[in-house]
Amino acid sequence: MSRISTSSCDFYNEASRVVVLLGPCDQRNALNDALSKALRPRDLWNIYLHNSVNRFRLRNIVSRLKSPLERFDGATPGIHPAKIAKACAEMTELHYFFSVLSPFTYLAGDGLEQLAKKHGVTIRYKPIDIIDLFGRTGGVAPKDRHPSRKAYRLQELARISKLNGLDINLAPAHWPTNPLPASCAIIAAEGNDSGDRGALVRALLQSCWLDEKDIGRAEVVADCLERAGYPRMIADSLDPNSETAFKENTNEAVSRNVFGSPTYVAGDQVFWGQDRLPHLDAWLGGELE
Repeated sequence: MSRISTSSCDFYNEASRVVVLLGPCDQRNALNDALSKALRPRDLWNIYLHNSVNRFRLRNIVSRLKSPLERFDGATPGIHPAKIAKACAEMTELHYFFSVLSPFTYLAGDGLEQLAKKHGVTIRYKPIDIIDLFGRTGGVAPKDRHPSRKAYRLQELARISKLNGLDINLAPAHWPTNPLPASCAIIAAEGNDSGDRGALVRALLQSCWLDEKDIGRAEVVADCLERAGYPRMIADSLDPNSETAFKENTNEAVSRNVFGSPTYVAGDQVFWGQDRLPHLDAWLGGELE
């Protein structure tokens, strides 16, 4: 195995800083050792193939380093530290696009949060405008669908409810309603460590699909915030920045090939529907290459 040259030290130093974010010591030491001894892609891939813990993280960092390493000629590192830092942020995140009015999102329960904990990744909660999304991606709003599709949807929801052990009201009194107050509250809660955003999302969905409450009303949203550990005042007014983020989330969803709710995006992989959580689990665990 060839030793790294002096001209490659800058690349090695940046790569080493990335490695410390990988987690367990055995991973960190193994990949660090590979980087210190050789810069050949196959050596890095061998580390990935023989390490079954947190393969999602290893797979992503190796895939991002692979091309620059193949082009490395001893004269230039071929990758900027900022790109590595961005790759690190992306490889540990799951982008969760959902509508607060979606019954299928409600029936997912806390399945996504359990997967995130299992695989050591962070969830980015991104509420979207589902009707706008439908209009831009070829979808049809529930009220405008053919009667056969409407009937099937109700049967499907009833089956999923029983299988997942989550009661549901198939004809809620306050659906549809204005999704903006609830969506903005979820967005505004980001960065507030006092509460649990997953619990907030579930509380809002339950309010709509089980508790017969109107999540378009500030007091209902405030109750959900309180249940999830957040200050009620977050619901007092609509933050313009949160409204902007709501629109940006929808734009991002379109750009990432999202067309329904819930959708989970990991890297370039899109998983649509609560019934795709097992697929996401398998992909994060390295079973789907």
